[in-house]
Amino acid sequence: MKSQSSSPTEAETTGHPFGMKNNNSSASDSAVSQNWGGVRKGSDRKEKADGKCYTFRSIPEVDAILPAYEGNKTEFINQAVFHFARLAHGIND
Repeated sequence: MKSQSSSPTEAETTGHPFGMKNNNSSASDSAVSQNWGGVRKGSDRKEKADGKCYTFRSIPEVDAILPAYEGNKTEFINQAVFHFARLAHGIND
């Protein structure tokens, strides 16, 4: 027969079925957090002062260019769109 221990298991003390502890809790947490992931201070994407986020599907020719570019791809795309607009549509600075 196994001897039964009166002390709680790690799963019982952490609240997680596998006994895992959340090491992401901060001093401001009142108790051990039962959440995994989620919102944390500073974890969000940083907003730019101006601009809007766009998502697009590139054509194979563009897909060959962007991964090879080693600079800031956002700046590269912005400059390319602006340059094309000036050439094709006569938009000036």
